[in-house]
Amino acid sequence: MPVRIMCSISFSADDEPRGLGKDGFDDRYRKGIKSGDGDSRGEYGEDGCDELDVYDEDEDDASELDSLAAFFDSCSLHGANHIFAEDKKFSVRQGLWTIVFLLALSAFLLQVFDRVIYYLSYDHVTMLDERNAPNLTFPAVTFCNYNYFRRSQISYSDLLFMGQLLGYEDNMAPGIPLAPEPDRQGSRFSLDEFHNRTRHRIEDMLLECNFRGKECGPDAFREIFTRYGKCYTFNSGQDNRPLLVTMKGGMGNGLELMLDIQQDEYLPVWGETGEEGGRGLEMMLDIQQDEYLPVWGETWREG
Repeated sequence: MPVRIMCSISFSADDEPRGLGKDGFDDRYRKGIKSGDGDSRGEYGEDGCDELDVYDEDEDDASELDSLAAFFDSCSLHGANHIFAEDKKFSVRQGLWTIVFLLALSAFLLQVFDRVIYYLSYDHVTMLDERNAPNLTFPAVTFCNYNYFRRSQISYSDLLFMGQLLGYEDNMAPGIPLAPEPDRQGSRFSLDEFHNRTRHRIEDMLLECNFRGKECGPDAFREIFTRYGKCYTFNSGQDNRPLLVTMKGGMGNGLELMLDIQQDEYLPVWGETGEEGGRGLEMMLDIQQDEYLPVWGETWREG
């Protein structure tokens, strides 16, 4: 919390000067001339000086104390207004306030100095929590094919409805053999039907699967929908199956996969270059949860 102290200073034009110099030079000169006959310098020196105001040091000190009292009275610095009081001599009460104020100020400055030293030391704490467990829950493994849709399943009506998503424009030549029109109920385009029909199927991609030396099949993967289209998650914990565990790390104690990315099914990038985009998989390891974001995963290229 920041410390804020506010004080106000009065610049009133009605304040009269006190002490030596309260009268201008012309006023004192006139007093000296008036007291003498104007012909004798000696008389001016003796009589004139008698008529001049005598500088009172006590009066000037009192005015300074009054100014300090007025200043601290308008200041939000707690305690200072009890030390300096107008038209009052220094009392026992003011002495006690002075002691308390100095102690509080010293404690404040000591605390500030301590925090500055602590900050400049750049102190940090590192905590390690080591636990021995006989087994650990195996993470959920999600992978997505870079290619959203299989080219062998794209029909002419798909290009019309999904052209903007695919980067295809009406005046372009498809450049690929188009699939026959699907049998749509009610002759209406369905986005869900389109993804299910054109997706890369786990049955076609999965060539080999082993977990801790035991063979696993397509039924061990759960289909999910992400920004990469249809993806597949192993050990999702959401298919009414118990979570898999592993005893230790290393080869043969985890998941081993061999996948076919179906490169021949990749769509071209419709445009002036005619080049194809990236090929491979997006792979992510995470805890079991409701939503998976493969965009945070790692890219696995073909090969």
